[in-house]
Amino acid sequence: MITIDDIIDINEGLLGRENTVLNKSGIGSALSSYSYYKTKQEQACSILRGIVKNHPFQDANKRTASLTFILICKNLGLSIPSDSDLIEYTVKIAESKMGIEEITKMIFGDYKKQLNVNENIIKQASLLINKTDIEDYNIRQAKKLIAQLSKKADWYYDVSQHALCQNIIRLLENYTWNSNIREALRLFLEVIKKEIIA
Repeated sequence: MITIDDIIDINEGLLGRENTVLNKSGIGSALSSYSYYKTKQEQACSILRGIVKNHPFQDANKRTASLTFILICKNLGLSIPSDSDLIEYTVKIAESKMGIEEITKMIFGDYKKQLNVNENIIKQASLLINKTDIEDYNIRQAKKLIAQLSKKADWYYDVSQHALCQNIIRLLENYTWNSNIREALRLFLEVIKKEIIA
């Protein structure tokens, strides 16, 4: 999880000096803004916009926002725009009154469509797991994580869909002899954009 001090370190590193903060509460406000949004794409964009708009540093606010955004995207398993695109996006954010949904569409495209696709895949995988007659610790834990994964409103930027899918896969990977679990694994791997080798 990215902290206020991490963001200050990014800015000081860019400027090559210490004590660059103009408004520390502006950093905190930007960082906490993610809690108003459900999707990790929107959460990342809310922090990006917050740093750009709050202008909490003496200089390099857009560059600091961009580097922070890249770190958050890496943590969440999100695609990262090219450097030139990210520069263009931060300038647009600085010069406009774009809302979070508009910013998120600009950066990630039709992200809501992909979320709906993933939600359907997760539902299919959940049904397959529930059809199995295996009852042991790993399967029970996997079912709990699937229930957590299904609650999109509970996804905050430090608990990513990608990480939950990876944990579910680890719990299920020794049960590929079961056809339902093997198909569920394939579906979870589809969500994190990998392929299962049967």
